[in-house]
Amino acid sequence: MPIDRYQDEIATSIRGSELGFDNQRRLVGPPNYRIPTEFSTAGSTLDERGGLAVLSGSTDAWTLRAPLVAGIEKIVTNCSTLSTATHSVVRSTANGNCFFMGSTSAGGLGSTAPGVRINLVAAGAAVRLVSVSSAAWVPVGFTGNITSSAYTYTVSTSS
Repeated sequence: MPIDRYQDEIATSIRGSELGFDNQRRLVGPPNYRIPTEFSTAGSTLDERGGLAVLSGSTDAWTLRAPLVAGIEKIVTNCSTLSTATHSVVRSTANGNCFFMGSTSAGGLGSTAPGVRINLVAAGAAVRLVSVSSAAWVPVGFTGNITSSAYTYTVSTSS
């Protein structure tokens, strides 16, 4: 993406029109910069401000809070050394009660049956989420364990 795409949105400049903050205090700058990364070995609350979450350890559930605004990207990976460990990302019921779109019940915006859990089955499973509102995360990409013949990713309406 060209740098000048967001050039007009820079409110506080760090380095001219190359790098700065927009009116929502979000960093605006060049592509391919390092993203924030968090590591967790036991179920806890994941940072809703975006970045990469590297989950390891045994089967557990992590809570993802509602996004602050639309356009935030969050990547969650199951990096367990245990081949049978399922890591679940569960929607928060605090901070606006968020949900995951794309459940088998067509859980879109305004749905009565939104997705509340994403299961990353086995090491190597990952999901890329993007917020489309301050309440909804959309899975826009996922990958599974390349040695597994079973499904490696699901969005569920049951907690």
